[in-house]
Amino acid sequence: MNNEHQIQPVKRYKRAFLRQFIQNPLKTGAIVPSSKFLTQSMLAGVDPQGVGCYVEYGPGSGSFTHEAFLKLTALNRMVLFEINPFFIKLMQDSYPNAEIVRSPHELQNPLVSEADLIISGLPFTNIPFAVSVQTIDEIRKMLKPGGSFRTFLYAHTFYLPKNIDLRDYIHRLFGGQVTYRFVARNVPPAVVIEAKA
Repeated sequence: MNNEHQIQPVKRYKRAFLRQFIQNPLKTGAIVPSSKFLTQSMLAGVDPQGVGCYVEYGPGSGSFTHEAFLKLTALNRMVLFEINPFFIKLMQDSYPNAEIVRSPHELQNPLVSEADLIISGLPFTNIPFAVSVQTIDEIRKMLKPGGSFRTFLYAHTFYLPKNIDLRDYIHRLFGGQVTYRFVARNVPPAVVIEAKA
């Protein structure tokens, strides 16, 4: 995948993002796209030459996607899971060589078996816990040994019982190889969760 010539830079589409949130707040999960500080934290410590397969859940307007596309110089496969038609069209226009699917189940089995890095922008706080667990299970199966999974929770939701259960599940599934990074400069502030396979 040639990062220099495949796409045009993604615009932030803040008004469009807000409109998607108003139309369906449970699916969009945020009022504005993630800040550059959250984006940088989500990709902190990633070896640009060490990621051939990148997977993202809920790319939205592409804050994480765009940074990953520019940073990951060895990228040869990008798989994006998105259910919002507006964001699907945006991803198709911006990343014509990416595999864009509405659900992991649309991919032939095995779904993805060689992912080096998986990022999730899904609003786990708004998603039924059983669906969150199923998604985390799918993510764990997709990762290569040594691969990295990153997601985030907004700081004000971090200690909700549902999110405590989610974090406990991630710890059990990944054998405790989990770290946290607080990002104050985001609306709202967030906590990045990183788990190593």
